[in-house]
Amino acid sequence: MAMGLSSERVLLWSRSSWTGRPKDFLGHIPLTDISTARFEAGRLGDKLFLEFNKGNTLELESVKIDKGEDFVNQLQALLNSN
Repeated sequence: MAMGLSSERVLLWSRSSWTGRPKDFLGHIPLTDISTARFEAGRLGDKLFLEFNKGNTLELESVKIDKGEDFVNQLQALLNSN
């Protein structure tokens, strides 16, 4: 999965298994639904956590998240400014 940010939402795409590039748009998550985001680097896999206003948490795990910490820092800055 590939993720992107706009000023109002997190955007989600599937990735091409051949090139790894974003392929098909899957959907979006409004920033107003997210309370906080965090990133945990690991030796065997990185994790990205999105905590929602309703108390749910989405945990995404990958062998390696490209610039995951930068993504979460930018997302958290957007959340703090809204």
